[in-house]
Amino acid sequence: MVNQQVFRLASILVAVLAFILIMIAAWQGLGDLEAKSRLSGLDVARTAAARAVTQCYALEGAYPPDLAYLQEHYGLVLDTARFAYVYEVVGDNVHPIVDIQFREDVSQ
Repeated sequence: MVNQQVFRLASILVAVLAFILIMIAAWQGLGDLEAKSRLSGLDVARTAAARAVTQCYALEGAYPPDLAYLQEHYGLVLDTARFAYVYEVVGDNVHPIVDIQFREDVSQ
C-alpha cells in the first residue's frame, strides 16, 4: 500500500515538474518571438525609408530635403511613437544619412 502511495506521489511530482518546464519553455519562446518581431519592425521601417529616398532620387534627380517631403509626396509612413528618425542632408548629389532607432534605445 505504501509503495502505491509513493508511486502516485512521485507521478504527480513528475507531472507538475514537467508542466513547469513546459511553461518556462513557452514563456521563453514568446520572449524570443517578441524580440524577433520588434527587430523585424525596425527593419521594415529602415527599408521603407531607404526605398522612398531612392525612388525620389530616381524620379526627380535629387534627394529629398527631409522626411516630411517623403511623407507628403511618396507616402512614407513614419511611426514616431516607436522610432526616432534622423535625416541628414550631406550634399546636393550625395545620398543623405537616414538612421532609424527605437525610441527607448536613443539616449535623451
